[in-house]
Amino acid sequence: MRTKQFYHVFLASVMLAATAGLMTSCATEDNPGKPTGPSESVVKEKIVGKWKGITQDGSELTTNDRTVLTFNADGTRTVSKSYYDTDTESYILRNKQTGTYTIEGSLLNSYLDEADLYEVVTYNIDAIGSNEMAMTMENFRPGRKFDYKRVTTGYAAEIVGVWEGVEMTGDETYGNAEARIVYEANGKFYYFSKNDEGQWAINFKESDRKYIVDGDWLATSWKDENGNTNFECWDIDEIKGDVMKWSALREREDGTRFKTTFTWRKISNRPALVLTVGDTSIGLVFVRGGDYSMTINRDGTELKTSGTTADFYIAQTEVTNKLWKAVMGSVPTELEQKGDEYPVALNSYNYLIKEGGFLDKLNEMVKDQLPAGKKLALPTEVEWHYAAMGGQQSKGYKYAGSNTIGEVAWYKDNCNSSTQPVGKKQPNELGIYDMSGNVWEFTSTLADGKVITCGGGWTSEANWCEANLSFPDDPDTRFNNTGLRLVIK
Repeated sequence: MRTKQFYHVFLASVMLAATAGLMTSCATEDNPGKPTGPSESVVKEKIVGKWKGITQDGSELTTNDRTVLTFNADGTRTVSKSYYDTDTESYILRNKQTGTYTIEGSLLNSYLDEADLYEVVTYNIDAIGSNEMAMTMENFRPGRKFDYKRVTTGYAAEIVGVWEGVEMTGDETYGNAEARIVYEANGKFYYFSKNDEGQWAINFKESDRKYIVDGDWLATSWKDENGNTNFECWDIDEIKGDVMKWSALREREDGTRFKTTFTWRKISNRPALVLTVGDTSIGLVFVRGGDYSMTINRDGTELKTSGTTADFYIAQTEVTNKLWKAVMGSVPTELEQKGDEYPVALNSYNYLIKEGGFLDKLNEMVKDQLPAGKKLALPTEVEWHYAAMGGQQSKGYKYAGSNTIGEVAWYKDNCNSSTQPVGKKQPNELGIYDMSGNVWEFTSTLADGKVITCGGGWTSEANWCEANLSFPDDPDTRFNNTGLRLVIK
């Protein structure tokens, strides 16, 4: 049975460590009961920075029980912590919760900005050095000792993206090495495993997935299919290039402990999410958002635009005849259509978006496979160009993935007067196919009563297939060289 755990205790979930190299002092015979430690000036100088809990009362903390404290020079501070709240019988994840602190001699007084946690928590700084800090709790649980180490690395930006498990050692907890995780910049993450067909599919039995990275500590939480909240934490040992390494100290129900490690490889150029529709599927790539500055050539008019785009998912390929038939029953018949893996054409923009049209029917079919609040749609003009140019991984290519058009595009000079099966040319930096050539692609952007299309098609000259080129078309006209690509947002 769990006992009540006061959050105040977690503000310093560590014990007194070996004091080699630390600034210390001892109680005197004249003042045996007065806490003593380094001078006030030393504490104020050295405490500024980020600290992670290591041990508590003689025992190393499990990774799930760590606390990360950040002390700023202006007297403000933050606390990151995951813990079990017996009042609500749930796990709580504190994400850089704000507060203030004061130093009086060797005493540290900590305050939190929360209605039920305004009481001051006081510790004595027993010793502090460049990389270690030892303290003793003076109130709530007097005498409890803690040890912290300074954290000088931070991985909040580096972790964003798509990662695939490479190797796990130690006991499994909630998963195994055959997994994919997408960490989004907004603090949400998605977990993928292989379905019965061997495709990567998101786990939608679990919900409300969120994470924090504070320094080199990663904390995650989620709700299982019964609505119970779980959490799991890791120490990020390093992120170098496309390799990320974790480690964690865990504790079994019988009290025995074990070490687990996990190695991941970044795979931003592979599908992050697979949606199943009948006997076909839609593979979508995660596109990390961020700042952009681009010049769009819209039918000869240069449009300079800049801003910030949110994260989104975009289909690796154009919508195929096979997918269209799975949703609508048959492909358009006015002109001859090619095989299943050819891009669908002959659909007007207004036909696609109308009530009960392709997008409505498709979203109804996959609604249980989509993240909460998300739907399949057409990309905006900016989203389309941002993805075509490679997003945050852009190498500045003229076409989507190359400066040599024949490597990435089916166009007038190499297409044999026809569309071609999707995904046969080289992908761009994000692993997306045919964003230059094959068929023009509708966006959701309207301008002066026209719908903006992008990418060029099988009837296009090379210059019309450039990654920054757009063309306004009539939203009611059906073209045999225009199709579509899907995004989730």
